[in-house]
Amino acid sequence: MRCRCPLSRTLIILLVLAGCGGGSGGGDHTPQPAVTATPAATLPVATPTPSLAAGALDPAFGTGGTVLLPLQADVRIPRYGLRVLADGVVEVLVLARDTAIASLQILRVFPDGIRVESEVLAPGLEVEDAAFGSDGTLWVAGHPDSTERIARFSRESGVFAEESRARVALSTIAELVPLDDGGMLVVGQARDSAGLQRFDARGVADPTFGTNPFLVDGLVLGPPRESEVSIMFGGATVADDGRILVAGTHLEAFVFLAVVLAYDDHGALDPSFGTNGTVTFGSLGGSHVIAAAADGSAVVALERGGVERLERTGAVDAEYRARADVRGVGGGALTFAADGELVSVGGGFGPRYVLTVARIAPDGSPDSRFGKEGVVTTEIDASHRAQGTGFTTLALTPPGRITAAGIACRQPFVCDVVVARYRDVAD
Repeated sequence: MRCRCPLSRTLIILLVLAGCGGGSGGGDHTPQPAVTATPAATLPVATPTPSLAAGALDPAFGTGGTVLLPLQADVRIPRYGLRVLADGVVEVLVLARDTAIASLQILRVFPDGIRVESEVLAPGLEVEDAAFGSDGTLWVAGHPDSTERIARFSRESGVFAEESRARVALSTIAELVPLDDGGMLVVGQARDSAGLQRFDARGVADPTFGTNPFLVDGLVLGPPRESEVSIMFGGATVADDGRILVAGTHLEAFVFLAVVLAYDDHGALDPSFGTNGTVTFGSLGGSHVIAAAADGSAVVALERGGVERLERTGAVDAEYRARADVRGVGGGALTFAADGELVSVGGGFGPRYVLTVARIAPDGSPDSRFGKEGVVTTEIDASHRAQGTGFTTLALTPPGRITAAGIACRQPFVCDVVVARYRDVAD
């Protein structure tokens, strides 16, 4: 089921100064009319400034480059929950919990950043994660009962309608990762083991993925638990060659280490990567953010801060400079720009919690053309400085813009949605 309704509270676009930054079963559905919330006409509408410096907030979007949508709830933006449509509309998936059930909303921010629409999807489903598919569909994972389910929605007459629903063979879901063929990869845990399950573009578990005939279709289990050693999956990416790179946490007794595993297109561990398909880092803390480069290498963000680079073989690049001392790197989401540089969003460091965007050169050094020493920080206001503030997803869009979405918290678990647009290094 789905319905179209306004946000639980009136959407308000708050003034944010551009210079405050200082420094990731079908049914019968009848579309409801769209509901558009428009703020007071007294808000100024900025005009584009062609001479914007790289890293500057775009004043043509919202007020001062930022749109703040007050929800004051326990809010999360999925890593693959942002896209910019061809007409410039920004769509953001919002998981909000202000009751016992986590609801899913789609926010549509129009190109001027002033008008906003809201749509609620899958009411009654305890949502764990959601993601936009590569073919324009929407996928939602959760459990309406004691069983995990994944639902696939397509857009009809401007609204989303549920097309299919399937059972997920994982007990918990960490992340949904869109596939180039229109399918979806589900990352999570299957009881005592980490697991992956792949669904095709129809929403059906893919029988070509998985090497164990005793498991359900499309399911691959991670390395089995051995004594006090286990692995938990956090996030994944798919490289151009079809390999699936999974970032997670290696637990041994009470020690937590970052780990990356590489699987081939059929779900078998890649023996040419690390040791039997696995690379474990010596840095304490796990990882759940990873991105693959066109040359077969990958970068992984560490929970304790900073980014490591892995060669195609899994060898750690000791010369890569984006370590924990580079503020704002990793954490929320990572992606590679057309010029081969890494763009990262995150937040939540220093005496005040802020939103961060960073641009990193191929050798791991900060891009001096972007912001201050490669990093841009944005602080909303004095009331949004609580733990949890940060960007979790981004999109690179021409002409030369970085759109990022995340949350700005008034206090832990009481947060608002923030969408911002920055000038990139190339226009």
